[in-house]
Amino acid sequence: MKVALSTRVLLGFLLAIILLAVLGDYLRTRALEFRLYREQVARSRVEVDALQSYLTAVEDAETGQRGFLLTGNENYLAPYAASKTDITVRLNQLAELTKDDADDLQSMLQLKALTAAKFAELELTIQKRRESGLKAALAVVNTNEGNNEMAAIRKATEEIDRKVRGRQALSEDNYNASVIRTELSFTAALVSQMFLLLLLSMAVQRDLKYRTTAQAQLEEHKRRLALALENEKSLSRSDYLTGLANRRAFEELFEMECKRSRRYNRPITLAYMDLDNFKRVNDGKGHQTGDEVLVAVATTLRSCLRATDCVARIGGDEFAMLLPETDEDAARIIMKKLYAVLQTLLTRTNWPIGFSFGVVTFPSPLDSLEAMLERADKLMYEAKQGGKGAMLFESV
Repeated sequence: MKVALSTRVLLGFLLAIILLAVLGDYLRTRALEFRLYREQVARSRVEVDALQSYLTAVEDAETGQRGFLLTGNENYLAPYAASKTDITVRLNQLAELTKDDADDLQSMLQLKALTAAKFAELELTIQKRRESGLKAALAVVNTNEGNNEMAAIRKATEEIDRKVRGRQALSEDNYNASVIRTELSFTAALVSQMFLLLLLSMAVQRDLKYRTTAQAQLEEHKRRLALALENEKSLSRSDYLTGLANRRAFEELFEMECKRSRRYNRPITLAYMDLDNFKRVNDGKGHQTGDEVLVAVATTLRSCLRATDCVARIGGDEFAMLLPETDEDAARIIMKKLYAVLQTLLTRTNWPIGFSFGVVTFPSPLDSLEAMLERADKLMYEAKQGGKGAMLFESV
């Protein structure tokens, strides 16, 4: 028995709606998974920073003690007193972060015991210096007990740091694997949905009565699928073409490095690069060649910079480079070497493009992340307006 066209169209629409509902539920599950892994990575970073701050505080306390022992000047104990308070805060923070892990809890108990022993040794030497003089204090120091305790503290913090970074790497691997699974699922769903919609469209063409309704549904389904796919891509942290970090991931890392720069009073350099005449490649040789150019440039940038640097594709033919702990002199050396390698690439490929750079060094990060990004972007466009193929440097 032949099913009426209207019934077939209705069944097709129902199947499409069911598929969209399943896809929406799957997307929600993936979004929750992405958020979980992202929070795990962020938590690990907080633990690493807390460990570093704790170790710095112990070292500051020891420095203050040594200054007092050598001079007898009570002013040298100011860092020691401040560090005692800071260490308590850091230990409590670490204990809160690691309370759910039995191994970490045991490591924290050990670290607390080592810390108490170390500060007991520091207190004893300070008391000896006050009451009996330098010779008595040095007698305690020469037992080497303080050095042994400090070595044990460093070993304990290194062990905790290793565990934390291991968990961070696992979370990042899980996140990346989840992104791949989601992309494959979306691709399969998109193909199935489009095939179903194609059958519906062919059926509707035989009957003008259903043409308008079917076309409207087709466009709505396309819009929803495109929106779902776009939402999924926005959760990813890497550029789909070059494999570099995308703008979102770059800005997150940039903000984290700015905090580190402020904490340790170290410079940071931000560079923006734009491909000159890139439109000529797309128009003259096609978008496939344009993609090849972008991939080759990205590979060159990634291979020429240091492992601690970050390279990202932040727009069509715009790239950003973050150079932590890099002053203007070092930035000039690094960027000029990079520019030479890029010119060698152009000589080999004969691509009709060039490169304009804006390189800004911040001895201390500005209060506004957006202002720093705009500073580099503006300097890059000044390089382009000045004749292209230029590299401008600035220190703020």
